[in-house]
Amino acid sequence: MSSPATKRPKFLIIVADDLGYSDTSPFGGEINTPNLARLVSDGNGRLLTNFHTASACSPTRSMLFSGTDNHIAGLGQMAENMRAHADLYRDKPGYEGYLNFRVAALSEVFQDAGYQTLMTGKWHLGLTRETSPHARGFERSHVFLSGCHNHYNFEPQLEDPAHGLGDVISQAKFWMEDDRFLDRTKDLPKDFYSSTFYGNKMAQYLRERAGSDRPFFAYLPFTAPHWPLQAPADLVAKYKGVYDDGPSALRARRLERLVELGIVKAGTEPAPMVGRKIRVWDELSAQEKAESAKKMEVYAAMVDGMDAAIGTVLDQLEADGELDNTFVLFMSDNGAEGAMLEALPMMGGGKSFAQILDTYYDNRLENMGNKDSYIWYGPEWACASMAPSRGFKTWITEGGIRCPCIVRYPGSGRGQAQSREKSQPTPTTDSFATVMDIFPTLCELAGVPLPEKTFRSREVVPVRGSSWVPHLSGATGSFHDEEQHITGWELFGQRAIRQGPWKAVWMTEPRGKEKWELYNVERDPGELHDAAESEPELLEKMIEHWETYLAETGLYDPGVTSAFTKLMPHSPVVTSPTPGRRHPQPRAHVGGHAPQQDAHAPTLLGLACPARQAVVRHEAQHDPVLWRPDPALLLGRSPGGGRAGQDGQADAEHAAAHGPGAAVALVEPDVADVAAADGEAAARDVEGGSRDDVARGAVQDKVDERVGDDKEPHVEPGRHERGGLAHEASVRVPHLGLDVLGEGFDRGDALLFALVKVAHEHVDVFYPPVLGVVLRVERLRCVGHHAPPRDFG
Repeated sequence: MSSPATKRPKFLIIVADDLGYSDTSPFGGEINTPNLARLVSDGNGRLLTNFHTASACSPTRSMLFSGTDNHIAGLGQMAENMRAHADLYRDKPGYEGYLNFRVAALSEVFQDAGYQTLMTGKWHLGLTRETSPHARGFERSHVFLSGCHNHYNFEPQLEDPAHGLGDVISQAKFWMEDDRFLDRTKDLPKDFYSSTFYGNKMAQYLRERAGSDRPFFAYLPFTAPHWPLQAPADLVAKYKGVYDDGPSALRARRLERLVELGIVKAGTEPAPMVGRKIRVWDELSAQEKAESAKKMEVYAAMVDGMDAAIGTVLDQLEADGELDNTFVLFMSDNGAEGAMLEALPMMGGGKSFAQILDTYYDNRLENMGNKDSYIWYGPEWACASMAPSRGFKTWITEGGIRCPCIVRYPGSGRGQAQSREKSQPTPTTDSFATVMDIFPTLCELAGVPLPEKTFRSREVVPVRGSSWVPHLSGATGSFHDEEQHITGWELFGQRAIRQGPWKAVWMTEPRGKEKWELYNVERDPGELHDAAESEPELLEKMIEHWETYLAETGLYDPGVTSAFTKLMPHSPVVTSPTPGRRHPQPRAHVGGHAPQQDAHAPTLLGLACPARQAVVRHEAQHDPVLWRPDPALLLGRSPGGGRAGQDGQADAEHAAAHGPGAAVALVEPDVADVAAADGEAAARDVEGGSRDDVARGAVQDKVDERVGDDKEPHVEPGRHERGGLAHEASVRVPHLGLDVLGEGFDRGDALLFALVKVAHEHVDVFYPPVLGVVLRVERLRCVGHHAPPRDFG
């Protein structure tokens, strides 16, 4: 038998789902993870402390499997969001909602190189047979195709005929083994628990190939610790009382340990906790504290259980004599999950989480963590896990994209037989790295060439990542040339660009300032000290880099965010370059992926406008301007109370006659500042059943409670006629002479996704209350755009 040194290397890639930066013991966490610690125990492992992903799940996975940007690979937006707005994303390159065929999948490349390709776990890169793991190069696979599931396979709502199936997450055919769809009620074991099952199945695949001369490429993506937080009771019991002092205390302990390990520099200023419902621990009741701490205990148990499953696979490799010839990589797909999920329609049917939980689940304290509970732990614990970074999953700040990564690289350490002394620090590298680098790294280690321009008889894009091998082998001081390397991010309308230590970010309120910010993330990982004003030339350079990235990736956004993103601190979408700038050309060939050159889409409140039209009118502005938000029609009223135009069609014709550049006129301080998202799709996202009266009443109650003044905005339910168009409801701001009329709305939930930012009194109206979508009243102003509207129809 050949010695390990002469064998072709094997590969095991392990992905955790929504794991926090400091959750595991190698990264300073108190959670029991001996098998992850085992990866670095003999000097052959390394912690990558400056490793970056996308800010959410499937975009990261598309980058891992393509070696290129998610906006090129097919997941420019979360697939769930694109399905909700299919008409807007249809035929848009890079927004197919699955790992597209303009990329060569990593599994395909290794399959063609003679590797046996194995996968168990979460795919989230396609829901059909044609886009399944089997179709994209995996010889053996047992997978969940979509984004999340009950960890015990307990889905009572899907088995209730009265509930039905939705089109977002939970559908019937989301499980596959090889090329065969499974029935989860018949084909999964009765004692199913996700992490245990995935680990055991991978170990089975490895046993079945014992004695084979073929090398393997194994991919083990867990669904833990993604919500719902569920774990075996004996594991949960291990953490009883550990978190009773709350998330702030946990964050302090974790930071102290990160400093001790040399992962975080002493004196680093951590970002404050962020999120919609941040609560002060000492102000909570005893019951609230107990419930919150229990959620964190269950989360810790999930991480513990995942580590045990990893141990099952490592033990199998060791038993087969393969561990010391296997490159192992462990990573999280994004930052910890801090969202409030009460209204997401992701469990089948059209109901919100809150409605389904009330009907089918038991979330009492004593039942938390069991199969019939469905819980998540919220922003405070997520922030504790991501410190010192700011934010968590879906944030473009470091808290959403800087993730734990461990590599075990046999032969790179002090020898396989020599164990690392406890007093010796774990080898680390703080060189900047991205998930796109994994593809070329594995290829170089395997001696497999990167895909040519044509792969499997189709044209494919080049890999954008860079191999880590030179740095891991000690030949270079960093993974990338930090003076030259530029990396960009965009998701849910938030954007960032990085070169060396500098990172420019653009985020809408309340996350950001709705303008470019600039941070030195090496000195300021919490992104607290904005250098945009003190370094204007550097900021200008970074914006130019952003626009080059925009051109290279063909980034597109129709100006909608689903309820999926509105749960987080709300972020309308801007992906247009800075007005008045020239469009840079791509620096490199992107495989026929045509850049979206019409990048000057009109924006209002930073929200690019989708199809159809709206007329923005105000009593002080008699010349209407044609925009294209859908599906709201926004009309002004004359000072005398009548309409400023004869009808909507006349207004539209008048606006059209002024030409698309009429937006330039909207720079006066007293002009309406209006944005509207895709209300109909938003309505589908938020509610399946009609709750208009309840929701509208909630808005009216909130206004009455706060102000009790007829001058304030209020909702008028019922059918209205304006300009020959029927509207189901309207928001009226009488003292400002402004109406917002929903066009074709059949439920009030969509109405305030047409955001009207118009008030001097600064009255916040939350609608619906669980989502926290804000109608703010403040002094009229305008953020008009110089460029013509883009027709997305």
